[in-house]
Amino acid sequence: MTSRIPSRSTAPPSAPAQTPAQVDLLRRAQALRLPGLLSHWDQVSTAPWVPELLRWEEEERGANSMQRRLARSKIGAFKPIADFDWTWPKVCDRGAVEELMSLQFMAEHANAILIGPNGIGKTTIARNIAYQALCAGRTVLFVTAADMLATLSTTNRAFSQWHEVFPNAACVVSMIDRLIHKADIIGIEGDSFRLKEAQERTARRKARRPGASS
Repeated sequence: MTSRIPSRSTAPPSAPAQTPAQVDLLRRAQALRLPGLLSHWDQVSTAPWVPELLRWEEEERGANSMQRRLARSKIGAFKPIADFDWTWPKVCDRGAVEELMSLQFMAEHANAILIGPNGIGKTTIARNIAYQALCAGRTVLFVTAADMLATLSTTNRAFSQWHEVFPNAACVVSMIDRLIHKADIIGIEGDSFRLKEAQERTARRKARRPGASS
């Protein structure tokens, strides 16, 4: 009889279990698509410089993405909502506006409509909401109602007068119905901010003139 020699296992040794922190680092490296780092992950995953490297990449890419999306958004210059004079409008639901700033309406796939006279701050509010969406990683395109009836719209006309804004739109009634079907509608009433600021600038210039009474 011949004795049998036990065969030696050829299975590779199992890799040590990764800690939750290492799993998170790997997920971040994969999201950043860093092939050089990933191909040597087993050797470098515990290196102390890896978290810092990933943070640099994330911050730089985030900043570059923000700049690209901001340039394409066509938001333009605008007054920050922190400088908005809430005491000036005669009617303005500040709580409703601040709720729009939370972008919850976007998560609900709803529309936002701001209605009011010219110069009352509708466009300022809309631009701030658009900028907030950019900061949240969204892609934004800011247009006026004259260029496109967009998800985020501002108008100084009542819905019954929109046929004057869109005289060639045969289905304007259906369009309005679809827009307001699931929308947060905020009405703003009051005198023009622009007129107020123009009058204040005129008063300041007059006060600086030689011989102006105090």
